[in-house]
Amino acid sequence: MGTTTAELTVVNSSCVQLVWSEPEIPNGVVNGYQFECTDQSIGSLSALPTEEILICGYFAYTRVSCEITAWNDHDASDKLTAAVYTSCGEPTLPRSFRFSSPSKVTFDGRIRWRFYLYWTYPEKLGCGSITSYELRYTSGSNSSTVKDLGTSRNHYMYVNSGEEVVVSVRARNNGWFYSDYVSLTLTSAKLEPDWGSTAAVSETLNSSCVIVSWNEPEFPHDVITGYQIKCTGSSTWTPLPVSQLAYTTCGYEPYDAVDCQIKAASSQGVSASLSNPTARTSCGAEVPSNSSSTMSTSSTSWYYLYADGNVEVTLWVRAINSGGFYSQPSTLTITTGSISPQWGSSTAVLTAESSSCATLSWSEPEYPNGYVFSYQHKCSGSSTWTTVTTNTSSVQVCGFTGYTTISCSIAAINYQGIGNSITSSSTRTYCSEPTPPRSVTFTASTVSTRNGRNTQAYTIRWSHKCTAKSDWTKIDGTKLSAVACGYVGYQDVSCDMRAVSSRGQGDEKSSPTAKTLCSASTEPRSINFGYPSVITNNDYKILRYTVTWQAPYTLHCDSISWYETRFPTPPLT
Repeated sequence: MGTTTAELTVVNSSCVQLVWSEPEIPNGVVNGYQFECTDQSIGSLSALPTEEILICGYFAYTRVSCEITAWNDHDASDKLTAAVYTSCGEPTLPRSFRFSSPSKVTFDGRIRWRFYLYWTYPEKLGCGSITSYELRYTSGSNSSTVKDLGTSRNHYMYVNSGEEVVVSVRARNNGWFYSDYVSLTLTSAKLEPDWGSTAAVSETLNSSCVIVSWNEPEFPHDVITGYQIKCTGSSTWTPLPVSQLAYTTCGYEPYDAVDCQIKAASSQGVSASLSNPTARTSCGAEVPSNSSSTMSTSSTSWYYLYADGNVEVTLWVRAINSGGFYSQPSTLTITTGSISPQWGSSTAVLTAESSSCATLSWSEPEYPNGYVFSYQHKCSGSSTWTTVTTNTSSVQVCGFTGYTTISCSIAAINYQGIGNSITSSSTRTYCSEPTPPRSVTFTASTVSTRNGRNTQAYTIRWSHKCTAKSDWTKIDGTKLSAVACGYVGYQDVSCDMRAVSSRGQGDEKSSPTAKTLCSASTEPRSINFGYPSVITNNDYKILRYTVTWQAPYTLHCDSISWYETRFPTPPLT
């Protein structure tokens, strides 16, 4: 009497539906059906118009298998079997949610209690697998914080001092169904004070003392009852009242490095040490407080000291090593000698007035170094210094040629001598009439003869100063040479010549170019010297000057071979 088919279909996460058809060969009247499903008791059904039944009471994602038979008055049919999984649903709670005893650790910049949380899989997954666990915790009135832990089944929980934290965990399966939360409460004990971001400050007081100051710990965890401090050179902790947030430690040598450690105390214990930045006591000798003092650094063991005359100068020197540490200072006091006037930033101006004269004017020296009672000046084309009295600030200078660029040097004089000279601005004199042409030296070539005798005369003219209309100078026809003068040293000279007879003048002939002999150059220009420095020579202090000058305008030869200087020997007694 076999049946045709039987089928199980999923209704939801807890129910399935069993559907079958009546026997293909009933062999009479089918009296009813009998079925048995997983975890269900045997059930019987009388014949119905529709052969189906809803079977419930299963957990999500549970495999359900059913067998069904039909019977008549004679016998029961063979069994038909069908199986199916219920759909995914919520998993059961994670099991064995526990924590281990907490330990004190530093986390995120402060001391906290660390709890180790752990749990096991839910008894029933509600789908194919557990894909993640979600942790939620709340502390006091704070809002909940949720963390996705992935598939990990443990977690470190950091709890502040004296807090009560409710921690919950739930599972999520691959069908994205969540279990309910399973919870526990973590209660932490109070901790000793924690400095957190609080810092100490160090300050040098003098050559034997340092001041250390601080603020209350960022996380006191309870009422602070006092402080303790221990500094360099001490082996014991000094107790301090809670109101004292600064401490002066003394008894050190000049420029000693001083370190201190501070602890805060409460009813819960004593904090870790807070260290101050290293401070140094001051040097034994202080830096001079002169408001005009100047600080300079040098990698050498010498230094040029520049000072005015008749002043007392104190030099303060200390060494700094590669570690940034300073030595004790050494001092030297000297009194500078008297020196002549120095122009400094003062200037002189030369203004042309005619083709031969100009006015030289100046301002008083910036550093007279005493009473200036006269000045001396020297201008272009002159090697002599001219003195003028101090009750004037200008003087007329003459003797120049027209349209010539000129400048003057001027120096001031006090009772210590002649000061440095400065050069005025340059100017150009007005135009004037030119000077006459100058003569040249040459050797005439042989004059051609006519009818066996010399021509009666020939003339010359000179090239670089003469113009096309210049006159010819006549020379006796019996002479074969002439002397031309008036040139400067080492100058190129050439001459034109021609022969003249009773029949007229011959062609012009140019001589080869010749140079005059070398002569003295013009004087060196712009002689000057800078500010003096005091040096020691054979245990005497003298002033040292750097003298400079410029090459002459005109060399009157190939080049300048050397310069010769002459100056009086300074008195050393």
